[in-house]
Amino acid sequence: ASASSSSRRRRSPGNAAAPKDMNDWRTYVQTVATRYKGRAHAYEIWNEPDVRTMFSGDVTAFVNLLREANRILKEVDAHNLIVSPSMNASDPTSIKLFEQFITHGGGNFVDAISYHFYPPQPKVPEQIPGLVKEVRGIMTAHGLAEKPIWDTETGWDIANHQPLKETNPRALRVLDDAESSAYVARSYILAWASGVDRFYWYAWDNKFMGLVEPDGKTLKPAAKAYAVIESWLVGARMNSCASDASGTWTSEISRDGGYHGWLVWNPNQSLSFKIPPTWNPKLVRDFKGAQREIPPKGNIEIGPSPILLETD
Repeated sequence: ASASSSSRRRRSPGNAAAPKDMNDWRTYVQTVATRYKGRAHAYEIWNEPDVRTMFSGDVTAFVNLLREANRILKEVDAHNLIVSPSMNASDPTSIKLFEQFITHGGGNFVDAISYHFYPPQPKVPEQIPGLVKEVRGIMTAHGLAEKPIWDTETGWDIANHQPLKETNPRALRVLDDAESSAYVARSYILAWASGVDRFYWYAWDNKFMGLVEPDGKTLKPAAKAYAVIESWLVGARMNSCASDASGTWTSEISRDGGYHGWLVWNPNQSLSFKIPPTWNPKLVRDFKGAQREIPPKGNIEIGPSPILLETD
């Protein structure tokens, strides 16, 4: 278990070190595993060890912690899932530490590989497939290709519409309503297309990155987009996802009964998109809930926010 991101990042270096006595760690893991047996089923062993304020030890130290945690958690409940320490992809050097972790045998003690696919600059969702490819390449090279990849934390700063006393300590670009809605949708589409088994958006009620306002309950447009993309994707199959020379992305999904849909967007510009005649869609949907028939000439305006073209 780990604390919230805001509290973690205020810690000073050194207070996130491995224990001096491994028995203290064993006692801690045993206590947590016993208390939450039957309630907690997946345990991520350490958060972002590539960030010095999160972990001040070395690779050997957290592989040792992981090995002991694996043994104890499996003894308490054989069905517990052990998730690897999650690197933060916003730092391009994190991939080197991940490779060291795998080389030191860390992948042998986990059921799933965790990574926080926060893109580095320019920080857009379309960077996610490349980040996943790097991680998967290292896994494959070490015989771990069959293990699932979980993204246990990714998100962006999202504009609030309610007053907030706190000042954001990070000088990051804040997404407006349209951008945040589009980023949520594109992140889930691209992560799924890249073979990420679980993708956890960070966060629901964080004061700077939340999908809800600071009151913890008022939905932002990004939260509504989250619900829409869920309805578009859950229960479907991802058949393809790629971009063309203009930067336009298309992702084909299908369902039982002959249904086909195409998610289309261009992250950089608005333009007229010529629908391939082989698609033959009947309807187009957007995140505002609008539904309309395809224009007779088969051209449709697209932009940074994905739309769904679908058969009946």
